[in-house]
Amino acid sequence: FRERLAGFGPLKILTKFTSAALQLSLDRANAISVTSSALQSNLNKKYEESGTTKSIQVVRNVFPPLGDADPKVTDIQRILSQKTGEKESLNVLYAGTIGRAQNLANAIEAVRIAKNRGMRVNLRMVGAGAAKRQLMLDARDLGEQVQFLGQCPPESMVEHYAWADTALVHLTDWEPLNRAVPSKTYELMSMRIHICAVVSGETAEIVAEQAAGDVVIPENSLALAELWETLIKFPYRLQIDTQGMEWVKSERVERAEPTFLRMLENVVFDAE
Repeated sequence: FRERLAGFGPLKILTKFTSAALQLSLDRANAISVTSSALQSNLNKKYEESGTTKSIQVVRNVFPPLGDADPKVTDIQRILSQKTGEKESLNVLYAGTIGRAQNLANAIEAVRIAKNRGMRVNLRMVGAGAAKRQLMLDARDLGEQVQFLGQCPPESMVEHYAWADTALVHLTDWEPLNRAVPSKTYELMSMRIHICAVVSGETAEIVAEQAAGDVVIPENSLALAELWETLIKFPYRLQIDTQGMEWVKSERVERAEPTFLRMLENVVFDAE
């Protein structure tokens, strides 16, 4: 009903107005900062086809709430490093927006499939969003295996990260999302927490290339359940080395801040 309502009346007008206003802002901008290489390529192609020259720079959102020197990060890494023995279950954490773009019903179905195959997966969702109420109804038959908690400040996330064997980065199969990288990805990499990435596009490439976890294509609950089953049987795969952590730090220190400052300097210089 909500989707049908969105196609009519004031909401449709507002959506079109917002889209037009955003496009006008982009066209008038002297420079554009984006958070992924895929989005940069997409916009470059668009402006090249229109005969327009535009400075478009990638500034990744690599500024996690828990910094590299935070002792809490060290505590989390110590706890995770101790989880090396055989496992009878798997603790999976999702922390973030619970909305349509995430389609976390897919993850709940994966828990159900794993249960039917004799595997216990405990899924904890921390956050809020438009889809949360329906997901709570969908997960009632799974009892305590699926927990729903409200939003909490970054400093309160430590206990959830310590509880987790792996963390879920989950997006649905929408083409524009191939050009989006959830900022949570970088935070998890900074803390060397194994990522179950149900994604495609640039996020999938980053997780795979930086050995930050395992990737499953979106909308495939069976494949996700099978990955969780594999992680239970072979828990050594949950141990993440420093490659991803060092890459995020390099992006933050050597690329993000200098690139953004240089972009601003060029805009000011051109305006003078």
